Amino acid sequence: MAGGLYSGHWGHMGRPHQAQNNIVTYQVSPFRQRAFAGAISKGIHNVFRRTMAQAPYIVIPFALGYSVFKYCNDKYAWYHTKEGHAHLEGH
Repeated sequence: MAGGLYSGHWGHMGRPHQAQNNIVTYQVSPFRQRAFAGAISKGIHNVFRRTMAQAPYIVIPFALGYSVFKYCNDKYAWYHTKEGHAHLEGH
């Protein structure tokens, strides 16, 4: 209820057989729409630029995580060698 007047259910606004006033609609001609205008000439450059802008946020954490993973796997493998066992027994 808006202002005490019932305007009807959604999709059926207004009273039956009453014209709706002050409704403005806009549309673009299908001949004026160009969905892929500049997709090749500007799109490739834009994708490269945006990827390079996000690269530090992806590459640096990935490289850090991979280096920790590699170090831990190498250390684990070293502990299971004869030299690693001797090192642990020496402590």
